[in-house]
Amino acid sequence: MHKAIMDWKNFKQLKGQNVQVYTQEFRRRALLLGIDLHSQDTLLKYIGGLNTYLRHTILMFNPTSLDEVCVQATHLEERGKQIL
Repeated sequence: MHKAIMDWKNFKQLKGQNVQVYTQEFRRRALLLGIDLHSQDTLLKYIGGLNTYLRHTILMFNPTSLDEVCVQATHLEERGKQIL
């Protein structure tokens, strides 16, 4: 279990990993560790693990829930793909 906690501490969105996959893995790990998905700390952990562009953009919206951030991050990611 100690390794799972260490993995959680350093868990971030991987380069090339889309938001949906990151979100699924984030939720899976949180549930395994018994972490409250509705806490402010968990919300900040999720945002902090996003890639830099998404993290900075989402923080401008003052998000209040994990679900809200997931939707915003997915939308931003899709818009980014359309621009390229």
